[in-house]
Order: sequence, then C-alpha cells, then structure tokens
Amino acid sequence: MVLKNKSLAKIAEPIISGVVQDCRDSIGITSFSLIKDDKELWKEYGGKGNGVRIEINIPDHLIGQIYHKVQYVPERIFHIDTFLGSSLSRDKAIDAYRNILLTKTKKWQGEKELRFIGKHQNVSFVFDGSVTEIAFGPCVPLNVLDKLESSIEEHCKTNNISICKL
Repeated sequence: MVLKNKSLAKIAEPIISGVVQDCRDSIGITSFSLIKDDKELWKEYGGKGNGVRIEINIPDHLIGQIYHKVQYVPERIFHIDTFLGSSLSRDKAIDAYRNILLTKTKKWQGEKELRFIGKHQNVSFVFDGSVTEIAFGPCVPLNVLDKLESSIEEHCKTNNISICKL
C-alpha cells in the first residue's frame, strides 16, 4: 500500500534527514591519502599547490582498527533499510555511518584514501603515528616558505622530520 500510494518518500524523508544530521553532529572524519604526491590531490585539497602535506607513519596494526580504507564502488547506493534501521538503534546507526562514510565512487579511487572516523568531532585528537616529513606545495611563495620553515626547523631537526618544497 505504501508503494502503491507513493508515500514511502514522505515517510522516509524525515528519517533520512534525521540520520544525516545525527551523523554530522556525532561523527568526525580525518582523511588521509596513501599517495605521497599527486597533482590531482594538490589541486583538489592542497590549495592548488599553496598548501602543505604532512607525512605520518601510521603503524600497520591500526589499519582496519582506527584508520579505515575507503571502499570505491561504481555508484553509491544505500538501501532505505540502512537508514530506517539506524534510526532505531544507536549501534546500527554507528555501523551505518561508517559504511556510508567509508564509501566513495570509483571517480575518487586514485586518492587511495584512508579515514579516521571518530565518535564525535574532535579537532584536538592526537594521531597515533609519527610525522616523518613536511612538504610545502609547489606554489607556496618563497617569503611564506622561509617564514614557515624557520619557525619549524628546530622542532623538525630534533624530531627527525624532513622538510621539503615540491
């Protein structure tokens, strides 16, 4: 009867909106790439070459535990049952959020993305890994590069972190 009267959208729309809002309010994501240098990544995320890349050595045993590989699919399709079930149970909600947040279309496959998904947004999270390199983008102006490099040089030397400009 619901399908015949086309009322599923009316029923599902507020539930889906609520699940999406809850996800935004309760989940934090930090994205990484397994690709060291890629022109597309610099263009898309690195300020068109005006940014910085921080290389972090993440221990292998944390992959799949704290850090998760993004799955790339031809098309992102999530069944209505996923949303309805997640609105009924907090455990199902967290599982649904992880599945949704760890899925991207194949268009983005070249990023080879790894994501940390936290239970809440936390901008002061301390990553479990060591910084090994700081690379400045190819378009960072020299005067900015000199200032930044001089302010981190001693720390990087002490902690065996290399600094480079691409």
